[in-house]
Amino acid sequence: PELPSAKAARFVAELGLEPKEAALLVEERPVAEYYEAAVVELQTKRTQSGQPRAASAQATAKSVFNWVTGELFRLMKGGGIDIASVSVTPAALADLLALIDEGRINQNSAKRALGVMFETGRSADEVMQELGLGQVSDESALTKIVAKVIAANEDQVTKYRSGKESVFNWLLGQVMRETRGKGNPALVRELLEAALKE
Repeated sequence: PELPSAKAARFVAELGLEPKEAALLVEERPVAEYYEAAVVELQTKRTQSGQPRAASAQATAKSVFNWVTGELFRLMKGGGIDIASVSVTPAALADLLALIDEGRINQNSAKRALGVMFETGRSADEVMQELGLGQVSDESALTKIVAKVIAANEDQVTKYRSGKESVFNWLLGQVMRETRGKGNPALVRELLEAALKE
């Protein structure tokens, strides 16, 4: 088996992690193995969906690192369990991150979903459907919500159009509230900018 220092060096060389990130992962062999399996799973999904491999290999490694050492470690600490007892498999974590890639769920909803997956061992898709966490990327539905917010906030719209740009974020917040936080943020921003120029 690979020595921790050799594995850490490989994570730095092949995956582009910082030495201290790699060191954190190899402190316990099961954590390093979980991480590596999740990276392979997500990389495979990204390659199948046509994302350029070179561009996403390091991004994949970093994304999985952030989720494993952030959310997953937090849940493990809260539950007082080690990685061997985690009911979210590396493949299940990769499925969740792939849903973010596809724009079907946003970061905050994904964190909620991971919590439920951690408790129940259910799949990302099941949890997303059950909790209604799917992100709204339906342009016509979002366009209607943007129009409704603009109509309901004429004073703010006038302020924005007369040069008070800080009002934009407030209006954006209103649209996101109407979508109960499920609107695709990039699409909402684009539609709101377009509507305010009319």
